[in-house]
Order: sequence, then structure tokens, then C-alpha cells
Amino acid sequence: MKTICVASLFISLASALAAPSQTSAGSLPVAFTIVPAPSPHAVTRSDRAATVDPFVPRPKLQIMEVHDVFFGEDQGTQFIRWLEGGKRALIFRISFPANICKDDGPCMTPECQAKKWDPDTCRIHNTVLDDCVIEQNRLVNCPTRNFNGHDRPPGDTVGPYSYNESAQPIYSDGGKLMGFLFGTHNAPPPSGVEVWKVEPDGSNAVQDVAGTALTTHGCRKSPNETLMVCETARASGGVDIILTSTDGTQIGSILEANEYEHLLSAFWSPDSQFLVYFSEVGNKGKIIYQDVTDLQHLGDPAHHKVLSDEVPGFYCNFSRCGPLGLGHIGSDFATFSPLVGLQKHPKWLAVAVQKTLAHPTPEQEFKRVIHLIALDHPEVVKEIELPNDVGYPVFSPDGNSLAFLSIVSPDDPRTQLFVANIDTGRWKQVTFIAERNRQVYDPHWAQ
Repeated sequence: MKTICVASLFISLASALAAPSQTSAGSLPVAFTIVPAPSPHAVTRSDRAATVDPFVPRPKLQIMEVHDVFFGEDQGTQFIRWLEGGKRALIFRISFPANICKDDGPCMTPECQAKKWDPDTCRIHNTVLDDCVIEQNRLVNCPTRNFNGHDRPPGDTVGPYSYNESAQPIYSDGGKLMGFLFGTHNAPPPSGVEVWKVEPDGSNAVQDVAGTALTTHGCRKSPNETLMVCETARASGGVDIILTSTDGTQIGSILEANEYEHLLSAFWSPDSQFLVYFSEVGNKGKIIYQDVTDLQHLGDPAHHKVLSDEVPGFYCNFSRCGPLGLGHIGSDFATFSPLVGLQKHPKWLAVAVQKTLAHPTPEQEFKRVIHLIALDHPEVVKEIELPNDVGYPVFSPDGNSLAFLSIVSPDDPRTQLFVANIDTGRWKQVTFIAERNRQVYDPHWAQ
């Protein structure tokens, strides 16, 4: 089979090597995507999936190659998630029709102009995203590619299901990969989202009608696939978060009357017993805890509450979110610690927080921290302070470390990857991308 490498760019970043399966420390490397800086809203041809081992003395960034004719030099790759404990990985293959959206700049076509779309919408409309499973540098299959063809007219390269959200793997109780669940747009975003379930190779596609949402961000299923939360529009503004059984039975909204939600930003715990989401209460960003073990008493104070409300800081909300390096904390992504050993519930919730200084100055109004909340005892917190903007924390497989994005200085707002030890709070930088127009995005560590 002919070999075509996607890593023709970024030779100065690192040697183009196959993605390693294990690091010298016995754990998986951190995976991420290298994207343009400043980052555009949509994916681009120059996106590249990559990994780095943060525990070696001199961490070396490695571009993830895929040796297959399905991957060409003018196509991008984006890391989605590790599969089967790190044995395999799920990545996006990013492509466009011939002579469309040739570079990372604004993308406009006569069709887009006729429909009066902006450049971001035009790029999304012409993007073809294929979820592909790889093992080392070998392509296993692309499940959404098979799915895309199930109702696509012959010869149609950009069909109604060409823009797919990243797939969620489905495992058996014994840990076997049984298939994927993913959202897809049947029209260019910001259209509604359909939820589909396919087998590992993309065959036997079945639409999950209960998961169809009328808004862009769709639904998020619990890990055990018994419940899901879906985003719906509110007539009064903002969105509502609706809890639904996977058989289609609507349980109802989980938002309190004083909560205002801008978009679906909910995160299920690994044990599926609760979720957390970001909301606004009295124009202040909060993290809300929602227990779902007793569906008859979802609103009880013990089941629905604000986590660590006494912390004199704010979590990422609509008015404060934005790209790192511009005075923001970067994201509203929270992360749970993994279930280690005999643990039945996650121990920590980590989130990037900005805390107002007691004596702010024009030069520094906040301090940036990774805020860890002990879920069994929310009054117990740990903080890892960083000198600059911080976001996108993710736990190591053993739960002892965190990887996250930050910047080197306010004068260089490009994000790099850092890791920190949870017990000591000590942190270090592990990527050193030199290109002025490149940065790290969306880190992942296998659980």
C-alpha cells in the first residue's frame, strides 16, 4: 500500500514518528492537536494530531502519522480521544472538496456568498470530517465514512452528513468496544443535531431519535447509556438542559429558576451517578452539581447544589470565556479524576478558575489557578497557581498529575502544554513549539 504522510509540515517541531503506545514511565503520552494561532473557529487543513511523553527528561513532540492512501498531505488530522485504554486512538481526518478552502484563512465560495454565509459557516459547510480509528500509525477503519455513505448519492463528496461531531465510544461490561455514538448535522451548523449509533466499523447505523436536539450542541449521554442531557432553546433566552432517558422518556429540566444557561456545558461523572455543568446564578458563573441516582428528587438541595460557592472567584462563564492569552481562562471544560483501583466514584473535579486578588492592580486583576474540588468533601480544595492564563485540564491515568494548556508570557499568547503534580503543585512546560503561528489545543490523557 502506498504511504502518504500527513506530517509534511512542522519538521522543525519534532521528528515525524509513529505515535507511541506507552511511555517510559509506564503510562500513555498526552495527545493533542496542533492548530493555527490565533485559532479559527473551524477546523483547517493544517491541524495535526500529536503526542508528547511529559515524564521523560527532555519531552519530544511527535506528529501522529497515518500510513494509508486515505490520508493525504493536504488533509488535516485532529485528535479526538484514546480508545480501549490507549491501545488505539480516534482522530478526525479533515478534508475539503477540490479547490475549496485551500488555506487556513477566510473561506468563501460563490455558493456561500449566494446564501449570505459568513466565512466560518462557509468553511464548516465545506468541511468533511471522518472519524478514524488508528493503531500506532496504521489505519483500522473510519466508522463515520461508512456512515456518511448510507444515504449519500453516488459521487456526492459533500453530503448531508459530512460534518460529524466527535464520536463517543460504547463499551461492553467487559471493556470490549461495541460501537460509537456521535452527533451529526443534517445541514450546516448552527442547525440541529441528530444522534446516531453505529458498530465499530460504521455499519448498521441506527438513529437515536430520543437524542435529536433542535440546537447545535445536541445531547450528552451518561457513560452507562441510561440517561442523557439535551440542549433546547428557551423562549426567554439562553438554553434549557433537559434530562431524558435513553428510551425517549423526558424527565424534565434540571435548571433551577434562577439559573441561566448559554449552552450545553455538562460533564458526566465516570460512574454515571451525577453530572456537573456551568451556569450563571445572579450573573455569576457557577459550577452546578446534579445527582441523578434519585430521579424523583432531582431538585432536592442534597442532589442539586452549587459546588464550592464560598470560593471568591469565578468559573468560566459566557462573558469571561475566550482564547488563552487574552486575559481569559480559556474554556469551561471541567475534568474528573479517573477511577483508580477499587474506587467507585471520582475523587476530584478540576477546573480552571480566575480568582480576584484582594488588592488588584491595573496590571494584574486576577490570579489563575487550577481549582480541585474533593467531590466527597466539597469544602476541601486544592489550588495550583499559574503565572498566566490556564485552561483545559485533564488527569493522568493514575490520577496523580494534570495536563493543561497555558501560555509562556502575555507577550506570546500561543498555548503550550504543561503538566503539574497534584500533591506538590509543581508544574513544568512540556511542549516548546517555536512557530509563531502554531499552538497546542485540546489535550487528552487516556483513562
